[in-house]
Amino acid sequence: MIVGALILKEALNVTDDEIVEVRAFDIRYQYALHTTSFEEQPISDRTLTRFRARVLSYETEHDVDLIHEWGVRRVESVEGTFFMSVVWCFLPG
Repeated sequence: MIVGALILKEALNVTDDEIVEVRAFDIRYQYALHTTSFEEQPISDRTLTRFRARVLSYETEHDVDLIHEWGVRRVESVEGTFFMSVVWCFLPG
């Protein structure tokens, strides 16, 4: 959910405050982040700041970029799903 909010933030070129505010009132953002059933939206601007700080701290300590690794895994997952869908379409019978 936090990574999703950061992706939306970057894609829309908005600030942390703007993404938090629009998510609180726009069902499309809640749907994208899978938070439509939440009575109160669980992300604040401090949540995003703290998350980035922790990721940076981990990267500094372990020399592993968690966001990059997550993105690579997601792309590989989507590529695999797409490939299997295409293969399934061409199977006989």
